[in-house]
Amino acid sequence: MAPTASPPTPPIAAPDVTGQVVGILGGTGPQGWGWRTGSPARDKQVIIGSRSAERAGKAAEELGLLQGLSNAETARAGDIVIVAVPWEGHGAVLEELRDDLAGELVIDSVNLWASTRRAPTPFVPRRTARPSRPRPSCPTPGSPRPSTTCRPYR
Repeated sequence: MAPTASPPTPPIAAPDVTGQVVGILGGTGPQGWGWRTGSPARDKQVIIGSRSAERAGKAAEELGLLQGLSNAETARAGDIVIVAVPWEGHGAVLEELRDDLAGELVIDSVNLWASTRRAPTPFVPRRTARPSRPRPSCPTPGSPRPSTTCRPYR
């Protein structure tokens, strides 16, 4: 008997986010540039966040966006919050805004790319530990190999 084909899986419907406010943390920096000028900004329901609320306000006004606020105010005001801050300050920003981001839909677009004068390049962390050598396998009970070379993992 020939196998029967299963019906195709229907596409997953994306949630309707019409009218929701998008907040961009780090919206005045280079990583926030693509977000503030791209598709989320088309409906103009975008708040730009920055360490400097004044700088965010100017950028939002120039682009005709909803408003510019501090990162903390943006985290509280946005229905959807995009994190677009430099890697070096990423952890500190998220720790500082932990309570403000609780319960929010957060899109973290930060990655390990280093900025150079020529072009962005992948950031490769330094190795801090040597890879361990594999341990000899432990003999099974009753095997002829002595168990003196086997140390269990801890």
